[in-house]
Amino acid sequence: QALKEWQHKKPELFVKRVYDQARLDIYERMGEAMSEATSIICTLPENERTAHLHGLGHMMGHLWLKLQLPIVREHSDLDPDGDRFRKNPSEER
Repeated sequence: QALKEWQHKKPELFVKRVYDQARLDIYERMGEAMSEATSIICTLPENERTAHLHGLGHMMGHLWLKLQLPIVREHSDLDPDGDRFRKNPSEER
């Protein structure tokens, strides 16, 4: 408990966040690769495209739910979409 309190008071002394940022960067690159794959899959004939898009969608869901979401839950400041969802619509004007 004392270590957690110290980390809260002096976060600059702890590297865990840096580690989590590195993991999140890796997952972001994986997402970019999946987006590129989507573009390629969309050029396939429909009968092939459907099966590939289904598999790719499953992988993307797994990437978010099992890998990225736990990091974002622990470190909400690393959420790439966080600002968009935290803002009040009246603040955007």
